[in-house]
Amino acid sequence: MTKEEIPAVDVNAYATGEGKSTISTGIRDCFRTKGRDPTVVRVESGSIAGASKTGEVLIPTERILEAADIDGGAFGALDPLWDAAESCASRREPLIMDWAGGQSNLHSEFLNASRLEGLLSDKGFTTYSVIVTTSRASSMVYAAEACDLTAKVAPGFRRILALNAKDGPFDSFVSGSPEAKAYEALAPEAQKWAGRLLIPRIEGNAWQVFHAAGLSFLDALGRPVNELAELTGRSPMVVNVCRSMLAAWWSKVEPQIVKVLPTR
Repeated sequence: MTKEEIPAVDVNAYATGEGKSTISTGIRDCFRTKGRDPTVVRVESGSIAGASKTGEVLIPTERILEAADIDGGAFGALDPLWDAAESCASRREPLIMDWAGGQSNLHSEFLNASRLEGLLSDKGFTTYSVIVTTSRASSMVYAAEACDLTAKVAPGFRRILALNAKDGPFDSFVSGSPEAKAYEALAPEAQKWAGRLLIPRIEGNAWQVFHAAGLSFLDALGRPVNELAELTGRSPMVVNVCRSMLAAWWSKVEPQIVKVLPTR
């Protein structure tokens, strides 16, 4: 990455439970391993997201739904995103935008109405859109549609497809099934995108053990075992097992993120 370039990464998915926030957290932690100090703006239900953590800005979807009294309506409720963008630009640090699942219309309409791509570009950002899909047919159909929408409302976004195998692999569809047809339609289009992430399944519920305790990937992989056991409420034995599973996942994902995003 040149000194002039600051990455802004937009992460979105068709529905909740697609692994989008896991991937955005992985992107954030990958930046951190390279000495960067990213800010994550999470547009998420307050009941799901919980309290904001260090380096995060939470925009509750509940506030967006009750935004009649805000200048700009629902879009005006997203104004903390711009505050975060200005802060990142002044510090020359990455911005990550994590959009709530099921908010695809809000996402595309906001990009169009706010002209966010141009505003970020004027601030010196290089923009990326990570579109997350699982192996479910509906998710893959959305990913293709999201690509088209992004190309129309934010054509400067470099599009990256994240194939998340949390619900099953992408190489074992039954011929002629809805999943096979959706993948066959998506795969050729994705070849035109700026990059692709192949996200394996995290085994043994390993990430949830640490995530529920408010820990990051780097925390889970780097903190002492006894400290993690106390924070998670699990035995040191279970912590070690889960950490090994998470380390195996991270070893496959982190090099891919480095390849498709300017993490340095």
